[in-house]
Amino acid sequence: MWPVAKTPADDCSRKVYEHPKFSVIRKLCNGTKHAKTVAITATSYETDVYKWSNVYAVKDVYKGSPCRHLVDGQPVETFIEPIMELYRAWFSTP
Repeated sequence: MWPVAKTPADDCSRKVYEHPKFSVIRKLCNGTKHAKTVAITATSYETDVYKWSNVYAVKDVYKGSPCRHLVDGQPVETFIEPIMELYRAWFSTP
């Protein structure tokens, strides 16, 4: 159980920690740290050479350039963006 917030910073921290999307981010980070698979991840590739921003940076020309990363079938941004919004709200307050 999260302790009672004594400051606005405590309250913000609790909101981040209790957000359901944060749980996925935390598991991904801990899994990466310990080299464990904790979610189904995938990468989508752009195979059209003319859409590649840097041809020389593409490691596998047969796969193409990575253009999207998925976690449990959803774009990784769907997990990161709600948490970023909480931080933006915190840091934008006077």
